[in-house]
Amino acid sequence: MDYTANIFDKLSTEKLIKGYYIDDCAIFREAGFGFLLIEEDPGTYYTDDHGDIIEFTPNMRCVIIAADKPINSRFNGYQFDYYSINYLARGTAPSE
Repeated sequence: MDYTANIFDKLSTEKLIKGYYIDDCAIFREAGFGFLLIEEDPGTYYTDDHGDIIEFTPNMRCVIIAADKPINSRFNGYQFDYYSINYLARGTAPSE
């Protein structure tokens, strides 16, 4: 079965993806995968004594998707602070 056609609907896109870009992804199984998202405009900036921006801290989201589930129970994930090096990977042991 092709699970790639309609992974997100309009509501889930607005809730989970809007304002973020996909930084990494991993395929866990035929109908399961995840996205690592980084906030496009973090809104949180650090400035020096002169008011110049010296650092920004975007939020990150890890969204895990079970594409073979109904849309209202398809997504799981969490939000956390930004890290400079980010990867999303799938382990192969133990097997599913």
